[in-house]
Amino acid sequence: MRTPFNEVLKNAGFDISLEYKRLYKLFYEERNAGIYNTPQNHSFSSTYEFFNKKENFRQISFRGTALDLYDFDKAHKLSFRSTTSTDDIEYLISFCEYIINLFNSFPAFESDFRIRNIARVFIEQITQIVDNACYTSIEKDECIIFIPKDVTVMAVSEIVDKSVSYKVILYNHHSLKGNIEEKKKIIRQLADLLEPKRNQLKEINGAFATDLFNCFNNFNIRHNNKDKSTSHYNPLFETITDSALEYLYDEIYQLCLLAFMEIDSIDKKRFIKEMLNSKKNN
Repeated sequence: MRTPFNEVLKNAGFDISLEYKRLYKLFYEERNAGIYNTPQNHSFSSTYEFFNKKENFRQISFRGTALDLYDFDKAHKLSFRSTTSTDDIEYLISFCEYIINLFNSFPAFESDFRIRNIARVFIEQITQIVDNACYTSIEKDECIIFIPKDVTVMAVSEIVDKSVSYKVILYNHHSLKGNIEEKKKIIRQLADLLEPKRNQLKEINGAFATDLFNCFNNFNIRHNNKDKSTSHYNPLFETITDSALEYLYDEIYQLCLLAFMEIDSIDKKRFIKEMLNSKKNN
């Protein structure tokens, strides 16, 4: 079983609770970060108060029908304001996403020096948090989200078709935790991409290819393995819990990544062999 990511970060000296408290203080408590109410009185406010002002918040593109930031938080059950400390890396990353997208969606981001100056402080802070936590940023629906860095994931995202490459990365986003159906859809897309390459994979590692495609066919990914009336029925689905099924899908996802890397290695191995042969000939 893999080591929980929280433990990995802790072992690396990354203090989730401390980073959250710093970001909380910067966003909710500091009143001298370069934002003021009017140019005349220079009355400073917190960054939260700046965005909570109706005239500012109603310029945010993703606000929907929320009237202010407090209304938005309540509608979407966001509790950052009432949570002053956490050891949950996903909660810290969510807070980073929340703040960075407020700045990113503010129309006067570049032209208003009040918001530009404070944005620089937050961007630098969040960039360091995300980088130290081994996360990276991608864009989804005009919003910035952060996903764990993974050399294999990034490599496979560059190998597969562009229509699916984003899904390869998105699988690891914290918003998909517990979303078994969405994870299954992504694995199904990867299975469809691997199907034409099945023979190649068999040539590389026949046992691995057999096991992988058995996973696709027997764990309710490509067939309805819950229906007792079909030949695809798998009694496992009478007893397996959601958490166990999600863990199973996470492991199959990792196998898919390995399969793409194995197939991609064919050309690399051929290139190395040619280079070695050229040395012999010389």
